Amino acid sequence: MNKLKKYFNAIKFHLFIGRRYIKSNKEHKKVNVIFLSIYLGISLGLMVLVVVLGIMNGFQENHISRRIEIGSFHITLEKKEFKTFTLTEALELKIKLYSEIKELESVVAFADREVIIKKKSELFEEQIIKLRAVDPDEIKKDSRFLKYFKITYGEFDLNEYSILLGEAMGYKILSRVGSELFLTPDISLTSLKSEGVPFNTSGFFYTGSYDYDRYWGFISIYSLIPLAGRANIDGIGLKVKDKNNEKIVIKKLKEMFGDQFEIQTAEEINRGFFSALKLEKVMIIFLFAMIFIMVSINTFGAMKLTITQKKVDVSILKALGANPSDIQIIFLIESLFIGFLGSLTGIFLGCFVVYNVLNIFVLVEFVINKFIGFLSYLFEFAFKGFYFSPIRIYDTSVYYQTTFLVKINLVEIILISLFIITVTVFAAYIPVSKSSQLKPNDVLKS
Repeated sequence: MNKLKKYFNAIKFHLFIGRRYIKSNKEHKKVNVIFLSIYLGISLGLMVLVVVLGIMNGFQENHISRRIEIGSFHITLEKKEFKTFTLTEALELKIKLYSEIKELESVVAFADREVIIKKKSELFEEQIIKLRAVDPDEIKKDSRFLKYFKITYGEFDLNEYSILLGEAMGYKILSRVGSELFLTPDISLTSLKSEGVPFNTSGFFYTGSYDYDRYWGFISIYSLIPLAGRANIDGIGLKVKDKNNEKIVIKKLKEMFGDQFEIQTAEEINRGFFSALKLEKVMIIFLFAMIFIMVSINTFGAMKLTITQKKVDVSILKALGANPSDIQIIFLIESLFIGFLGSLTGIFLGCFVVYNVLNIFVLVEFVINKFIGFLSYLFEFAFKGFYFSPIRIYDTSVYYQTTFLVKINLVEIILISLFIITVTVFAAYIPVSKSSQLKPNDVLKS
């Protein structure tokens, strides 16, 4: 009990003296300005980093989710050596998977082809698109696919000789619901000369990803037979009800089939895409880490200057019985306080900005365009026909998306804040550790 009381008394002593020293800095304007610059550097640097990571995480989450849920599957089964399934094999495998694995939401047999789209119109130019044939019954069970795959015109109809096209593709080929298009089985010279197989445009979809909306089309796997003469299925795509059960499903698949099939996750199939996104984030964090290291150098200089001005105070504390560790703790409280307060302010401001980024853009656009309008009013008297075009910071016609998708990763922010506080305290520790070894007699004599 006495030991615990002694420990708390030591903490109270450190906090009391540390608080007095922080207050006494107000008498030294030079030191105060330096510490204010450190605080602002940490706050503004972390604020910008939170905003950048929030927007980047939002875009990545959006693109990754769309890529997995529309263009890929959680888990894919394929035959080895690039062999394909027959339609009968795929349907039998579907029944077996449902009976053995209860975690599955959908089992989609699929095949990817590149085809030429044609239309009997002088205004239409032939287009090469990626055609995905899917099991129409299973794709409608996939709730995550349907979340991003929105039918804007027509209906979700994948009957034989029906095709769903992206909205951007529809604008490009000047097509409408119900119009007849001709698909070739491949993109060879022979197919280019042939008229192709007629398909009815049953609807247009919008995913929010230009790649899918402009270059993809969807048909039924049963439509492969009239299109190519046979229904070769490339693979079986599995969607799990809960992504957290993905490893459990993979384990069951390996127990069921052993090495019979290639079993791949979406991350493995799209490893290049995922690696590029991770590298991009790492490089941004690295650049900001350099900024915070520069702030820590400033902390080193500020603490050295503070200690130089307080050598007499350090000597008096040591003469009163303070240990070197007590001196270190007292001065480190100041750097810890600045690092913590700067991080807290930066996180608060960063979250506020990232969740109101579009409103901030609107406000900035309004102010700039009002100023530009005023300049136009002044210049139109001197130059006839002179005109400034209003600016748009975020133009949806350029970026294709109508809004910013943001996501704050709490673990990332906490780790970055801890890094900032640690670097700040470490930078202050170097001059503090030297000052704690000062001898009172030497300082008082000088």
